[in-house]
Amino acid sequence: MVRSRAVVTVLGLLDEELAALGATYPWAQLDQVRDLFERTALGKELPTFFTTEAYARHLVGRPAVRA
Repeated sequence: MVRSRAVVTVLGLLDEELAALGATYPWAQLDQVRDLFERTALGKELPTFFTTEAYARHLVGRPAVRA
């Protein structure tokens, strides 16, 4: 698959951000975060409402988390 320079740049930034998040939140499921980001932000079409999938997959039916 050929990727544009912009996509390669975004994926590099994503790697950096996920590494930083992993250092701070080692329990985070960053593989799922990366997959969700790539499917929504880098897919051929953007979802109708950008956070619908994340909301449905990660928040519905879960207890509130306090920081």
